[in-house]
Amino acid sequence: MKARNYLGKYLQPETGRILVVIISVIFYVFLFLLSPLLFSFIIDNLLQEIPISDPFTLWWSDLLGGAAYLRENLWIGFLLIILLNVFIAVFNYFNQMFIFCIITITCDHQRITGKFGIFTE
Repeated sequence: MKARNYLGKYLQPETGRILVVIISVIFYVFLFLLSPLLFSFIIDNLLQEIPISDPFTLWWSDLLGGAAYLRENLWIGFLLIILLNVFIAVFNYFNQMFIFCIITITCDHQRITGKFGIFTE
């Protein structure tokens, strides 16, 4: 119980940054899991011309012009792969940056107050 109170006291000023980290991690994981699905769509449905069986994939394929249009313009699919990986890198950067800020500010606060241990009161 003392450890949770200790952490809560020092992390309470960082609640906003902690929420940003949590939301950023959710987006990072979502995009990271979406990347192989995009690769498989391009390889299976566009290059090998296997019919699309998934309704969600069919919906966003039609949103981009349909499978036939995407087969003629493969650069769109590859541009999507590049953009997706750029977004993955950006979310990863923000995760690391905010985690570093939280750790730095918390450690500086501990250094200033002179309380380094969890159970020192």
